Amino acid sequence: DALASLTEKAHGSLTGVGETDHHSNVNDPAAGEKSALGGTSGTPGAANKFVTDADPRNTNARTPAAHDHAGETLNPDVVNVGDLGFKNGFRLTEDEKYGVVMVSPSGRKFRMVKC
Repeated sequence: DALASLTEKAHGSLTGVGETDHHSNVNDPAAGEKSALGGTSGTPGAANKFVTDADPRNTNARTPAAHDHAGETLNPDVVNVGDLGFKNGFRLTEDEKYGVVMVSPSGRKFRMVKC
């Protein structure tokens, strides 16, 4: 049958059909990219974005500089409420005289009292 005769023919023996008629190398990886795919760093650059453990771009590891995490960012004892706003326009802020107050959208302050 016709299908059997086609499958028996070698790929290159099809009349009038060459390799370039159905394949283009335009999207094939470059040599450096192929090396990087194999687990090496290959040729780093704009054309080769692959990074592996052996890539020289991963060098110059250094110990982080000592720094302090004290203050309102990570200290639960200190909270800056001046930036706490609500969808209705009210906000909580700190007042020198009254402590924590609620401020209306028009600017009127409401003291927080113990219930």
